[in-house]
Amino acid sequence: MIVCGQVNTRMGTEDLLDMISSVSRKKNRLNGDLRVEVMLKNTFKWADQELKRKQQCRKRKWDQVKYELCKRSRQISDDEMEFIYTTPRDLLEDPLNLNSFFEKLNSSKKCKEVTDMECGHFL
Repeated sequence: MIVCGQVNTRMGTEDLLDMISSVSRKKNRLNGDLRVEVMLKNTFKWADQELKRKQQCRKRKWDQVKYELCKRSRQISDDEMEFIYTTPRDLLEDPLNLNSFFEKLNSSKKCKEVTDMECGHFL
């Protein structure tokens, strides 16, 4: 299982998106203060990197989940194929063995008819 790298913040994705949006708005209203501009630029860069890191982590986790599901799906298919190749042909054609059941039922009816005829009873 893939474990994502340590994320430097406990901020959620929504908070990071809000921060990026807020910094972008403030950058548009700058009035030439170089110190504020550098702080906003660094904050934007940091928040953007954190957001991308979280997105990559989530993508890796989902890729791992999809891989496990596909792997499990292939195992089921392999097991089914093994069942098909190891099961006698007549059982595959009649999985509930109904043909055999009806044959036995018919033979028991015939035996009962013969017995009833011998006794003089007719159905």
